[in-house]
Amino acid sequence: MSETPAPLWLHAYSGKENGLMIVGTSSSLKGLGQQLLAAAESDSKSANTPWPPQVACPAIVGPYKNMPEFKLSFHLQGTSPLESILPIRRSGMPTLFVVAVAICAIVGVFTIVRWFV
Repeated sequence: MSETPAPLWLHAYSGKENGLMIVGTSSSLKGLGQQLLAAAESDSKSANTPWPPQVACPAIVGPYKNMPEFKLSFHLQGTSPLESILPIRRSGMPTLFVVAVAICAIVGVFTIVRWFV
C-alpha cells in the first residue's frame, strides 16, 4: 500500500525577522529531499529554456487563508539570468500611493479643524 505523505505546512512570518517556514513530517521532508536530490543529480543543462524548469511541487497547506490555491515549487536555474525573468519586487505599497494617502489625510485633518474653528 502506497501511503502519501502528509502535506507540508507553510508559515509566513514577519516582524523582527521575515521569512517562510516549511514544516513537515519526517516522511514528507524525506520525499521532498529525494525529489530535490534526483533533480540535482540529473543533467541540469538538458533543458535549454529560459524559464527555470520545475523539479518538485509538494502538496502543501498554504500560509494564507485568503489564498487557498497557494503553491510551493522548486526549480532548476534555466539558461537566462534570474534577474531578467524573476525580478525582485517590493513587498509594500508603492511610494506614490503612500504619498497620495498622506496628502489626503493632511487635507482631511485641515478640513475637520476648519469646521470646528
